[in-house]
Amino acid sequence: ITPREIWNEYLLGEDYHQQIKLHETVKKNEQFYEGEQWEGVNAPDLEKPVINIFKRAVTYMGSQIISDDIGISLEPFGESEKTSGICRVLNEQINRVVEITKAKSKNREIIRDAAITGDGVLYAWFDPEKGNSGEIELETIDNEKVLFKNPFERDVQKQKSIIIVKRMLLDEA
Repeated sequence: ITPREIWNEYLLGEDYHQQIKLHETVKKNEQFYEGEQWEGVNAPDLEKPVINIFKRAVTYMGSQIISDDIGISLEPFGESEKTSGICRVLNEQINRVVEITKAKSKNREIIRDAAITGDGVLYAWFDPEKGNSGEIELETIDNEKVLFKNPFERDVQKQKSIIIVKRMLLDEA
């Protein structure tokens, strides 16, 4: 794939975001969530009461969804010393990764993001430079910074390419 092809995919993704007015909608939703419901209203003589029901609803629904942290537990199909040992080691490693990556708090972030902006994105990758033999990393990403090659394909795994725009790139543009 050439830089020109990547740039063209980026432009197509940005064009789609513009068509659905994603950036404007996210900005408006974030302002509403923060209690700025009167942003852009030209009514200097009227009182502008703020009752932030939206923030309370999002917080309540998020807490209901993640009232119990999600956990993973592996158990062998056939009981043997070898398979039990393997499952024990895997369970320890999974718990270690969840702890190191702060996955539980990031899950809460993406639930909040999904409620406000429409999508919650958690990006996972392996960083071979971290630790002795590399570490799994997790990062929450704003949905405005994720550009799918085919925005109509619901299954992310079937995407031919996904562009994740880092803040630095957007700031320089």
